[in-house]
Formats: sequence, C-alpha cells, structure tokens
Amino acid sequence: SLLVSAVDAPRAEDPGALTRADADASPGAARPLNVALDAGEEVRELRAGLVLRHAGAAGRVDAWAYGVARDFENRLAVPAEQGAGVVAFERVAPGAGVQFERAWSLLGREQTVLAGVDVQHQDDDRTRHTNVAGERGMLLLAQRERVTGAGAFLQNTTRLGDTVELFAGGRYDVVRFDVDVDYDASGVPPSGRRTLDAWSPVGGVRWQALAPLSLFASVSTAFQTPTTTELAAPDGGGFDPDLEPQTSLGGEVGARLQHEGIELGVAGFVLRVDDQILRFESESGRDAYRNAGRSRRFGAEADWRWFAGSGFTWSGALTWIDTEFRDYVTPAGDFAGNEEPGTPSWQVFQEVRWDHGSGGFAAFEAFWIDDLWVDDANRVRSDGYALLGLRAGWAIERGGWRIAPFAAATNLLDQRYDGTVRLNALGGRYFEPGPGRAFLLGLEVASARSRG
Repeated sequence: SLLVSAVDAPRAEDPGALTRADADASPGAARPLNVALDAGEEVRELRAGLVLRHAGAAGRVDAWAYGVARDFENRLAVPAEQGAGVVAFERVAPGAGVQFERAWSLLGREQTVLAGVDVQHQDDDRTRHTNVAGERGMLLLAQRERVTGAGAFLQNTTRLGDTVELFAGGRYDVVRFDVDVDYDASGVPPSGRRTLDAWSPVGGVRWQALAPLSLFASVSTAFQTPTTTELAAPDGGGFDPDLEPQTSLGGEVGARLQHEGIELGVAGFVLRVDDQILRFESESGRDAYRNAGRSRRFGAEADWRWFAGSGFTWSGALTWIDTEFRDYVTPAGDFAGNEEPGTPSWQVFQEVRWDHGSGGFAAFEAFWIDDLWVDDANRVRSDGYALLGLRAGWAIERGGWRIAPFAAATNLLDQRYDGTVRLNALGGRYFEPGPGRAFLLGLEVASARSRG
C-alpha cells in the first residue's frame, strides 16, 4: 500500500489566552498582544509511506517505510525586547520498521511470537527571531537538531486450553538527541548531545469465562522521551540538560461482553508516573517544560454500544480518574498532594445514531466534561461544561466512487465554555473560550476500492 498526504495551512491565527474576567466579559476577544504581533502558525507538510504485508506458511511479515517533509513557522506573542517571538524550522524525517508474527508450539501449548524493530530520524534546521509586528526580525538563534531513535520488541502469547491466554513481552528504546548551534545572539553556543534509553516490559492474562464474556488483567511500563520542543531551552539555544524522560508503571483489570447486539467494556486502572513532563510559561512568555518527581493516578472507564434495531445504535463512554502529585517541588512551591492540572475527574460521551439502508444517516451526540485545575498550585479552576451536536449525511456509490455530502451543527445550546486551557500561564491568562454554535457543510469523495 502506498499512502501520500499533503497539508498546506498558510494561516492559523492564535488569539491567545485570557483571564477569567476577560473571558467571561468577552469570550470572542483576542489578547491585544497576540493581535499586535500577529500570533499564529504557518505549516506545509508532505508525507509519504509504503506498507508491505505478507502472510505465508512461515508466518506473517509487516514492513513499512515513510518520510515527512515539513516547513513550519510559529509567531508567538513575545515582544522583541523579551526574546525570540518567531520560531521556524525545516524538517526531514524518515523512518522504517519490520515485524514478524509466527505460530509455534512448546510442550504441547500453542504459542504466537511477535518480534520486530523500528527506526526513525528527524533533522530540523531551526531558527529563532524577534517578532516585529508579526514579521521576522533580528536573528537570535540558528541551530540544527537531529533526533535518532531505534527500538526492538518481542512478545509471546501462550494458550492454555481453549479459554486462557498468557502474554509477556518487552521493548527496548534508545533515542539520541544532537544539537549543533551555528549562531546564538547570547554569544554562548551550547551544542550538546543526550542519549535516553529504557526497557519497557509488559505482561498479562485473558480468560474467556463464557462465550460472550472475557476477563483480562495486565501490568505494563512505558517510556516517553521529551519532544524537541519540550527539550529545547525556552530562552536560549541547545537542549535543557535537566529535563528527563517520563516513565510509568501501571496495572489494569477489566472485562468485555458481546451478546445479542450489545458490546460492553469495563476496566479499572492504577498508574504511577515518574518524572512527568509538565508545561509552564517562562518569564518571556514562551512555553517551557519541567519534570514532576512522581504522581499517582487511578480510575475506571466503561464503553458500550447497543444495536437497538431499525437502524438505531446507542454508543457511549464514561471515564473517571483521580490524580495526585506525590513528589513535586518547583521554585513556586511544594505541590505534593495536589491534583494534576488539565485532567478532569469525569468525562461522559453519548451518541444515538440512525443509519438507513440507502446510505443516509443522522446522529445526535452529547459530551460532558468535569471542571479541572489549570495550575499546579490548585488555586484556579476551569468550569465543567456540556455540549450537544447533530450530524447528518448521505452516502452514494456510483461508478466505483463513494460520494458523501454531510452537515453538522456543534454546541447547539450555544454554551460558554473553555475550549482550551494553558496550564501554569503567567498573569492569570489560562483560558481560551471555545466557539459558540457553529454549522458545517462538507463533501467527502473517495474511491470505493480504497475503502477496502
């Protein structure tokens, strides 16, 4: 399979965040500094990939290779006297991987082994300039950033009879960051190297308790390196030497049921996160990132789908999570015992959809999100909200093509809410009001063959 996509977004304006008082008084307003400095983004991207799948007597192999070319500019609301307000880069990012799956037998037990490797590389030519009324001003930094990552993984599943499966596996990742500073207006070229690596084991069990009911339990670990944006020193060149990768250890138990038109899944989980990567705003107004020492999360989730007949389907999902910093000290204070900002305790999604055999469909959906903290100190909250939406369309297949016009209405009740929050922002500017009632018309055209 050959996959190609292209994006050209020449203008994406950033109205900036507001204080609570300003957001309540005028939710459609933009921050004056963002207007004066024409804050926003421009991006052009070309992505291509090739995927090969082959199954034979020896097993199944999947192989892939891809490449990304991206031209990006971000105009920030940072005055020229406070530093770099325009960030731009040209990126080339190739990657490839292969995995092999094979059934085998050990001591009379059926086994399935999955093994593979993947590699990726990213090469950025990055510059930073002052922002002069939305235009590039004086060059402050020019550097080349290269990131190379490789990983290998192995997992084996053992079947114990007809109802029980055990699986165990692991992955090893190594990521190398290189930065070569060609020019730094501060006069100090902090070129450098960092290598991050980790093992990530996983294991679990699945039991087919009844024909329609399966139970499962698992323990897993995860390793998340910072992105180049997160790792970048916020107000200078080079990489932040203090920012570490985020790791986690978690356990999950749950069940899935499929019976007579009903699909239901429930699960409970607990997660310990070490060196969690969190956003804050530097004195210049640029995004910066730091590690929380340790945090704990536990919660539960459920999802369901009921095929009610006559073309009607009811779908839903519910998530509850409780979070707590166990160890987190910053220059602003000790936040151990606080909840993580940006994480609502409850989220609920509901959809009722009707499909007609002729290709027509209509769907009514509701989404509710609980309130959440917007700062590490847990002093300021963003209020919860509920949104209603409606979608309808008609799909027609003619001559090997699928043509599907559709219409949608969002936020039917014209609710005021915070569409985005900026965590730990300066000056109380945490809130970006979401859009009011909106209407959308669209047309999707696709080859009927490509849908297979």
